[in-house]
Amino acid sequence: MRSGLLEQFREGASRRSRTTSSRTRRCSSPTARRFDGSGGWLRPLLKLFFNIDRLIAVLHVQSKTNTKQAQFSQVSFELLHNLVVETTRLGIEVKNLKMRVESLASRHDFAERRARALEGIVQSRLEGRGDEPAPRGPR
Repeated sequence: MRSGLLEQFREGASRRSRTTSSRTRRCSSPTARRFDGSGGWLRPLLKLFFNIDRLIAVLHVQSKTNTKQAQFSQVSFELLHNLVVETTRLGIEVKNLKMRVESLASRHDFAERRARALEGIVQSRLEGRGDEPAPRGPR
């Protein structure tokens, strides 16, 4: 897992929340290149119907937004994948710990039963000889 993943996710979210008001004329979109530059065959016709500069700016902003969204999706996927991996790992660890607790509880029960059985054997041997067990402490 990458250590800076959470920071990158937060940074991307803060960048998305800010609005971009930069208006650039060039765009990497093939559609925008038809409208822009020399030899744009649609430019004279579209000048009659639309403000081409605004259209180019909007296409450029849309291209930037699509790029940012793709980056955000990749980081979100990686973050979600890491969360699933950690959740699965923790679930397995919890199951292992439950099994250990159950094992220790059964060992404890066995030790208690054994101690009671040994006390019973000692008691019966003392009674068989007629000896009375010595008192254990002050009464």
